Amino acid sequence: MALHETIERIRSSPVPPNEETAKLQILAPILQDLGWNPFGPEILWEHSVGETKGGGRVDIALTAKGRIRALIEAKAPGADLSNHVKQVLGYAFEDGVDICVLSDGLQWWLYLPQGLGSPKERRFAILHVDKDPLDQVCNDLTTFLGRDSLVSGQAQERAKQVREALREAAQLEKEMPEIWQGMLDEPDSELIELFGERVYEKLSLRPSREQIVAAMRNTRIPPKPPDHKPDSPPASKPSIASPAPRPTAVRLWDQLHPVKAHYQVIMTVVEELHLRHGAQFANALEKLGGGAYRYASHDPAQVRPKRVKQTPSGLWVDINLNAQDVRKRALRLLKALGHDESDLVYLYE
Repeated sequence: MALHETIERIRSSPVPPNEETAKLQILAPILQDLGWNPFGPEILWEHSVGETKGGGRVDIALTAKGRIRALIEAKAPGADLSNHVKQVLGYAFEDGVDICVLSDGLQWWLYLPQGLGSPKERRFAILHVDKDPLDQVCNDLTTFLGRDSLVSGQAQERAKQVREALREAAQLEKEMPEIWQGMLDEPDSELIELFGERVYEKLSLRPSREQIVAAMRNTRIPPKPPDHKPDSPPASKPSIASPAPRPTAVRLWDQLHPVKAHYQVIMTVVEELHLRHGAQFANALEKLGGGAYRYASHDPAQVRPKRVKQTPSGLWVDINLNAQDVRKRALRLLKALGHDESDLVYLYE
């Protein structure tokens, strides 16, 4: 509870007017609550950086068991920390530390200095001591700068996990909208079917494929043409088939497998054939695939990349198929390995 009380006292006190006061009134009390003695030999004030000691001086070096564990560069409250990032990263690189911090007392920017990427990519946390949730601030400070955590290596490992999670989130934020827009611009049968089913569940109306695509593209939804039977329907313009009903399960060799979408049928068939036939199944895939891609493979590069999913045993499966193609492909696989089409039965509610 000491750290909680220290943070609360900092929040209720006037903002320090300069860097030296911030080190005395904010940084030193926090470090003491994190297990570092500000007056002991483990905290080095104005530490000379680098083997030649000509690389500058960092405000605080946290040392334990014969090595420097973290560096903290302090600035006056309200200073633009972005102007000093290269400075603290340079200090940390010189001393080979695991974690470094840039702080004006109220903001704490935490970095993994030895990692790859730009300075922004190496920053794994920003803590606002004055306004972030109290428990979060205390937990993060303890996790990343607590003496026990730094000495054990847990601080660095946790920091790497956080940085990787941030990297993944940034990649998803950048690419997911593009993927989603691509799905809306060129919707496949599974997505159209799912959307149509949701509309029917809510409105008891069955939209046509054109109406569903228009809604996905945010364009005007056309009316359905009136039902009529022309004397001789033109062969060049076949009617648009209604979405195939979705099975709730399939029975394969008398074993029941629940499914929620058509693509899960081909996933099930691929997985079960692989488990039953092993290398023979791989040979069948090679013969059936044709062209540049295969129906499934342990190597994702051998599968058409538009829509793929991985089975529990590690096979990547091409699922960019409509309901009819799923059934055809599943039956082809069964037949290629000597099974009868009747071994696969679709079940509906």
